[in-house]
Amino acid sequence: MQIGIVDDRATSTNLTINLIKQYNNCSLLFTANSGYNCLQYLTTHKVLPNLIFMDLSMNKVDGCATTFFIKNNYPNIKIFILTSYANLVTLEQAIISGADGYIFKHERIKIFTEVMNAAFTNTSYVDKRITETTNADIIEEFYKKKAFFWQKSNEVNGKTITENEKKYLQLLATPLTYTEIAELLHVEKRTVETTYKRLYEKLNIAGFKELALFAINNGLATNLNTTFSPIFIEVE
Repeated sequence: MQIGIVDDRATSTNLTINLIKQYNNCSLLFTANSGYNCLQYLTTHKVLPNLIFMDLSMNKVDGCATTFFIKNNYPNIKIFILTSYANLVTLEQAIISGADGYIFKHERIKIFTEVMNAAFTNTSYVDKRITETTNADIIEEFYKKKAFFWQKSNEVNGKTITENEKKYLQLLATPLTYTEIAELLHVEKRTVETTYKRLYEKLNIAGFKELALFAINNGLATNLNTTFSPIFIEVE
């Protein structure tokens, strides 16, 4: 199994590396100190990881936005969030963004065997500190919201949004500049500007901020700071 680590703290990255080394059938493919650097790696290399351990709070592109882009464009990559956030709000955000697992950094040594077993068997994993203290129905509701959120992107007010345009929209909920988006998508800066202008016209939207809100509200973008509650109707 090829593994990537995305974490802005070197000490945390090194601890995860040492845990991975215990498994003969695993190898470290890359490390990145931001979601942006992670996406740079994925968009420029042919050999991709099977699993990424993803931090949440990072500069440039946070873990939720990075996860959402990866799961839309590299769906076979499994992503386990590795974070210090121990609350249901961020768990909800991570699950809706597409994460396959959610692990507390301070618990990783104790539960790493369970985590890797989940990775090897292609199953999801939520840290015991949450599952043992939270009603299972609440977590199940998060997965229902995820399904609803991802389905929304296929029903955008009758407008046809191409798969290529979706990539641009997926990066809207980040602080990336047009130049940085162009680098990730391997296009000219002018192409980025033209694509967003075309989307403004197609969707009858005034500007960048409005387009970013539209993308989040329609299952086309997300980030760590997204508040999902107002977006969803009640899920049966």
